[in-house]
Amino acid sequence: MKTYRWIGPVQHLTLTHEGREIEVRLITGRQVELPEEHPTVQCWVATGHLQEIETPNRRGRKSKEVNTDA
Repeated sequence: MKTYRWIGPVQHLTLTHEGREIEVRLITGRQVELPEEHPTVQCWVATGHLQEIETPNRRGRKSKEVNTDA
């Protein structure tokens, strides 16, 4: 599951993920957790209706890649 911000019209729907139903209320500007591999979620990301929100790691900082080539 990833955290996204919804940019679009208000919607209420049910997604099926891993054999269970997830009821979702999408309101412009609000955050929602959704399964990133769901085809509908992927379509909304591609069209710009969902924007991924970076979540901080355990220490409250954003994750960074570490360059180990040195």
